[in-house]
Amino acid sequence: EAGLGGGGGERESTASVLQKDARRLWHPYTSATRPVPCLAVSRAAGVTLTLEGGEQLVDGMSSWWCAVHGYAVPELDAAAVDQIGSMSHVMFGGLTHRPAVRLGGALVGG
Repeated sequence: EAGLGGGGGERESTASVLQKDARRLWHPYTSATRPVPCLAVSRAAGVTLTLEGGEQLVDGMSSWWCAVHGYAVPELDAAAVDQIGSMSHVMFGGLTHRPAVRLGGALVGG
């Protein structure tokens, strides 16, 4: 799977992305053994999260935001510039998105 911000070629189905998410990632405040299903987010703007199916939700969990990796790290800044075109940040409690699933795969090798 190519870079974290996107990728060329054929688009993987939402169902496949959610299956990989369930195998690779743990979401805060969810059970490690019986997690609730996640919703796949494709865009975020203002307080609105747009799911891959087109449904829109109001983001009511914004207090989770934090910066732990430092500032002005060239690799992180470049990745953020690439990512900001589709969504700057989405809370991970019960939600997922393709870049997170790709990162999970890169981190665990599968």
